[in-house]
Amino acid sequence: MSIENNTNIQINGKRTVKGDGLMDDFLKQFTAVNRYSIAEGFEGGFLSGDSTKSEFYWNVGIMRINKNSESIVPKEIEETDAFRLTNVEDMIKKVNQLPGIGEEFIGAIPTFEQGTHNGIVTNGVIFIRENAADLISVPVLTLKNYAQDITTSVKSRFFAVNRYLHDLGTHPGGFPTFSEESLLNDEDSINLIAFKEGYCSHEGIPDIHFNAQFYEYHDFTWDNEFIIRKAINEVIRSFSSSPFLKDDEKLALTEALKTNMLIYPETDPTLNGGALGNKITLNLNTLLSSNNGFTELCRTTIHEFMHVAGYSHINKLDSFQNYAGCGCTGLTVGVPLEALKYWTSVPLKAECTFGNVQSDHI
Repeated sequence: MSIENNTNIQINGKRTVKGDGLMDDFLKQFTAVNRYSIAEGFEGGFLSGDSTKSEFYWNVGIMRINKNSESIVPKEIEETDAFRLTNVEDMIKKVNQLPGIGEEFIGAIPTFEQGTHNGIVTNGVIFIRENAADLISVPVLTLKNYAQDITTSVKSRFFAVNRYLHDLGTHPGGFPTFSEESLLNDEDSINLIAFKEGYCSHEGIPDIHFNAQFYEYHDFTWDNEFIIRKAINEVIRSFSSSPFLKDDEKLALTEALKTNMLIYPETDPTLNGGALGNKITLNLNTLLSSNNGFTELCRTTIHEFMHVAGYSHINKLDSFQNYAGCGCTGLTVGVPLEALKYWTSVPLKAECTFGNVQSDHI
């Protein structure tokens, strides 16, 4: 697949952040990438600007910032006129004018997340020390070799910066600081923060995350929400290559994953989870206490999303358990018809995506 600087990826509207204004779509993408990266164990992340089309979604390029307590320093900054939630270009520019930049830190990038602590509105920032990155100035004409509209398109500037660094071979990725004058000419240069080896890495992720990272979680601890987010990431990462789902089922799941979901704890101890409309319930007490608990959570998560996608199954009888796994193996000789209907239903087949195993519980 060819690498593209694609600017036409669609997102479902805008969102309110902590009751303070609306995020534009591009800012929402950066917030989603940061949330994804945190759930995957990184300090944060940002769009690299590249994308490739796959059968079921766009794969969007991101840069993940590695954790390093000495060199990568996350902070919460009180919102003021000097730095507030506005748009990607303005926030990156303003954060690189904060106290400490050019002295203790070589640069910084917002997390594009906003919170409230003791009634004070704060915005997240990742500060970067000099041993983790270089401040580089690159001629506009050089970057125009990668995208002609870098002086007018923020997304194209990210794309050009990261393709330039990729071809240079000395830094895995970086971002523009937008510290130049508003009107750039071909004779000008663009400043960028270029991460050194070991401090960031590139990944392509489905654009489904631009919706999935904004699911609403209710009545979970942060640790439990974190592990559910990671399980949903794994479902999104895995389903397109699953040999157990047909293409039309994968397309239906893609649309279900783009739904504005509400996720709650499952209160019935006999159930792993449930789904109704845009609401999913998950029984973490049962799932995480079992062997391979995280994998079991992934199985239940994809199962419930297949319900959201419109697929169902008959009620499970205790006798069906003797034939668990037949939906994965295809070994159906001697399996009673009703048990076969259950284990080969789409939600149960989807579970096979994770370890070629089907769940022990409903």
